[in-house]
Amino acid sequence: MTDSLVAGPADHMCISVADFEGMVKWYKETFGLDEDVADRFEVPESQIKGALLMGPNGFRIEILWREGSVRHSGGHTDPVAAVLDQGYLHWGFLVADLDAALVRIQAAGAKITHPKAEMASHNVLFAIFEDPEGNNIEVIQPVAGNQNAAGRWSRLRYHQGVNGVTAELDD
Repeated sequence: MTDSLVAGPADHMCISVADFEGMVKWYKETFGLDEDVADRFEVPESQIKGALLMGPNGFRIEILWREGSVRHSGGHTDPVAAVLDQGYLHWGFLVADLDAALVRIQAAGAKITHPKAEMASHNVLFAIFEDPEGNNIEVIQPVAGNQNAAGRWSRLRYHQGVNGVTAELDD
């Protein structure tokens, strides 16, 4: 066991948006996230509006808006080329069924920028898409029984609840 600074799983990710209400609605509907009125906040001295949306596993997405914000360069359709830009590239989350997730994501109007592919070294299937404002998001489905896997997914046993579905993988 290492002396880790991290006390548990990720708590939240934060995204700055141009259309506050539109993006809150999109993330709530597309990902099935919950929001309580108490999860809305304002920071008047900074002119920031915010909302916290929570998934079934407790992970939260914080959406912030501030007048005058501008878009970072981004816009990469190739995840390898994206590494040429320093800073935020994408955020990722596990899904139980990648095909079903992609159908739902596309129905919500997202643009798939990297189609479903296998990363055998990590024993996963993945795809990358853009939300309505062009932010990259990766969806990842661990694959059981991949004999070519050398990555950490093949060495872990876990239970990941996704919309009431539990995915379990063994070595």
